[in-house]
Amino acid sequence: MVPDPSRSIRGGAIASWSGAWQDKNLRAALGYDIDRPWRELSPAARNWILFTDEKPVVTVEPEREPHRIHRPYQGTYTSAERLLLRALPNTCIPRRARCARADVSNPNRSR
Repeated sequence: MVPDPSRSIRGGAIASWSGAWQDKNLRAALGYDIDRPWRELSPAARNWILFTDEKPVVTVEPEREPHRIHRPYQGTYTSAERLLLRALPNTCIPRRARCARADVSNPNRSR
């Protein structure tokens, strides 16, 4: 699911994420450094981000243009694997091709 581990989460390391919403959750509420290269995150952090079954509800502070409303909202974090498996059958062809390159198998996955 991470084709280029030199990228950060904000830089698009996780192939199945469009970026914006998950970035805000990870940065603002869950405490992960989304600007650090993926390979520099701890193995436990990488495993949790990709495979957790937890679905924490977090307060997200939107980052928007000055003329838009900046009201915080509640969002539910979904792991990259869960998002990929849910979205893949219903997604557009270019995104499906991108996601198909993401390997959801992980022999080191802990549950």
